[in-house]
Amino acid sequence: MSSSKAQQAKKARARKARTISTDTTIVADVPLEEMEKLPKLSETILEFAKPITSHMADPPTREEMESAMILAQIAWNLPLFEQRKVDSELAAQWEALAPGLPRIVRGIVETMMEHRCTVYRHDPRIATVELRDRGNSDVAVYAETRLVSGLLSKE
Repeated sequence: MSSSKAQQAKKARARKARTISTDTTIVADVPLEEMEKLPKLSETILEFAKPITSHMADPPTREEMESAMILAQIAWNLPLFEQRKVDSELAAQWEALAPGLPRIVRGIVETMMEHRCTVYRHDPRIATVELRDRGNSDVAVYAETRLVSGLLSKE
C-alpha cells in the first residue's frame, strides 16, 4: 500500500473511532478506589482479545494463544503509549509486524486498537501479558499491571 493510501486508511480509521465515541482519550490515571473496582487485567485482556481468539481452534494451541496475546498486548498498549508520547519500541514492533500479517488479522488488530480508545478508554492500565503452564497442556493468561504515569515520556 502506498504511503498516501496508508495515510488515508489511517485517517478513515480515526474518523470511524471518533464516530463511536466523541472522546477517544484513554484516561491516564484514576483514583485508587476506582482502580480497585476494575476487573483483573488478565480477564480484561482475554475479553479484549476475543476478536482474535474467537477464530482459533477450541482449545487453542499454546502457539496460537501466544500469538494472540502478543497482538492483544500491542493493541492494548500502543494507543495509550502513542497518546501519552511514551518512548517505546512498541510502535516499531507493530510497524515491522503488521505488513507480514494477513490483511484480516491486521484489520482485527486495528479495530482492537480503536476499541482500546473507545470501549476500554476508562482503563489506564498497561499490560504485560504472559502465558503460564497449568499442567495437562493447559495454560493460564497472566497480566502484569503498570500505569503510564510511571513511564518516561518523550516530552
